[in-house]
Amino acid sequence: MRRGVRGSVRGTIALAAMLLTFALGSGAAEALDAIAMDDSHPVIDLSPFAETYEAAGQRLTIEPPSNGVADISSEALEEAEALDLSTLDDETIVLSDGEGATGVWYAFALRNRGEEPIIRLLVADRRADGFANLFWPRPHVTFDRALTAGGEDPQPQASRAKAGFSVYALFGDPQNSMTVALHADRSGEPGLYLWHEAAWEGFTRRLAFIEGGMLAVIAAFSVYMTALGILTRVAAARATAMVLGAGFLVLFAEFGYFGGLLSLSPWWDLFCRTAALALFTAAIFTLERFFLESERRSVELAQATRWLSYAVLAGIPLALLIPSGGALYVRLFLAAALLGGAPLVVMAALRGVRPAQLLIPGAALFLISGVLAAFHAIGWLGNFTGTALAGGVFTAALTLFAFAAA
Repeated sequence: MRRGVRGSVRGTIALAAMLLTFALGSGAAEALDAIAMDDSHPVIDLSPFAETYEAAGQRLTIEPPSNGVADISSEALEEAEALDLSTLDDETIVLSDGEGATGVWYAFALRNRGEEPIIRLLVADRRADGFANLFWPRPHVTFDRALTAGGEDPQPQASRAKAGFSVYALFGDPQNSMTVALHADRSGEPGLYLWHEAAWEGFTRRLAFIEGGMLAVIAAFSVYMTALGILTRVAAARATAMVLGAGFLVLFAEFGYFGGLLSLSPWWDLFCRTAALALFTAAIFTLERFFLESERRSVELAQATRWLSYAVLAGIPLALLIPSGGALYVRLFLAAALLGGAPLVVMAALRGVRPAQLLIPGAALFLISGVLAAFHAIGWLGNFTGTALAGGVFTAALTLFAFAAA
């Protein structure tokens, strides 16, 4: 109610609302304002306009929007009456009857205001964010059903999907409104976006070109450092080659190429990313041991870094049993390598250790890339370009490592 309205009026309206609630029963219906499909913007964020409904214990139905507003009905299963499908409108869809249902439904309304049929791409971000994702990463959310009331059901577009995103084609008839619902296996607050076809294809093409360039640079330096290590038998060159090779695997997994080429489930995709990060962290400890010259300057430091490089590899079998636990285990070791190794590199450089002095620029960029990756996991770095941005700084850091070893 607006401020300034008399108390008696507020009381009358409240009483009427309470009586109406008892008359209608325990079911609840929410109205969704339809979003214009024919908007000229290349991408529209639908997340603020989507409603979330738990499937378990709820009977959920959706109807086509009427006058631009869609009704989503939900009833507690123990209080709902027996459902007679013959009494429902032709375009009403029962999302869940509550019995044995799991996961959540995300629903929103769309309208094509134009005179021509249009096609838009619904892009669903399956990656979780927030501080919990930084410390306890979980497999990506899986969307397994997509339904539409008042229009054609969304069509999955596997060839257009990117790592961490599901893509559906939406067909909008002229002067028509529809209610779209997506089912996910668990809650995770995914981002939902409406893209123009040409805009999404152009964006993913440019992004793939950038990602391919990063991988090519790291692969070239990895081959070079491997050959240099074999020919010169310099331990630092071999350690740098290990870091570059493991870094290639990290980016290959984070960019989603492992999951795409092998058609991995979200569980196995998280395992591959964790295993690649474990190998990279072990290589970082090895690199620090040689660049700090700890073998001849500090036997204790050399032994500590050697055992740490072995211990982090235990995260790989742990990830087979508990994927999120294995990821947390490896990330803690990587944080130790970053936060503990950076001061040691600076102190060694101040003492005149030449390899440590050469390592400082790369170590600084490596620390920045770690911060950017953490921000991206939390959700502070952009949904579509965060991985590429952190990967770009990461690639620059590995390049400086190669120059330092050469």
